[in-house]
Amino acid sequence: MTLIALFLAFFANVVLAGNVETNIHAIALEHRLNESNSKHYNQLLDELRNEGLAFNLIIKPLRRAQVGFKTDPEGCTFPATINAIYTNDIDFKSIPLISSVPIDRISLQIFTAAKKQPITSYEQLSGKRVAILNGVNPSVFLKDIEIQNIETIPNEEILIKMLNANRVDFAIGFSPDILLAAEAINQPNPVFNNKLSLFRNEGASLVCKDTELNRKLVTSFNKIINKLKKSDQLRKILGKHADIVPIQDS
Repeated sequence: MTLIALFLAFFANVVLAGNVETNIHAIALEHRLNESNSKHYNQLLDELRNEGLAFNLIIKPLRRAQVGFKTDPEGCTFPATINAIYTNDIDFKSIPLISSVPIDRISLQIFTAAKKQPITSYEQLSGKRVAILNGVNPSVFLKDIEIQNIETIPNEEILIKMLNANRVDFAIGFSPDILLAAEAINQPNPVFNNKLSLFRNEGASLVCKDTELNRKLVTSFNKIINKLKKSDQLRKILGKHADIVPIQDS
């Protein structure tokens, strides 16, 4: 191979390396992030791209997104938290991860039917009919609360309809997903008491394998998110039901 050919090959490799984009293995959420690019998190990711952040977005159901992230040496996942990943999959304990600043809080709430008063104490659940969203483990989130009658419901829409039709007294599900689902099916919004959240400790973030490429991505991600928070643009993008985490140092 001639010297010129070697130089051209080296130059081509440098260019290609500079164009490498991290795969974000995003978790499909029916009312927040979907493959048709029409929900609030989709709009946020579009805005990040508009601000110059480069990444390859792959939206898949939870299990497939988890596998994609796990097997991708340069991968990221969204929305997620490091704590949730380490808790749900022991294999990740040996994998160094980094996280962006949190965006908005995902909370697990006890909902009451629209136009009724929200719950004021956990004792009110005793002896009542309680619907719980499929996938929420009662032994984890309700271990210290006495409930005799729990019914598992497959999705938010059915849960909302049962609650507003008084087929159950209370419903347990995630916010803002429940509220977004209610609006999607033209049902009145259930109400809840934020002081009695079953889970509200961590904000949804971008979580990545700890690599040089991803450290740069997370740094840029943080700057843009904080800019959107400061201008209140993040609130406009994520909607009125989002529980925005205040600006934090990146």
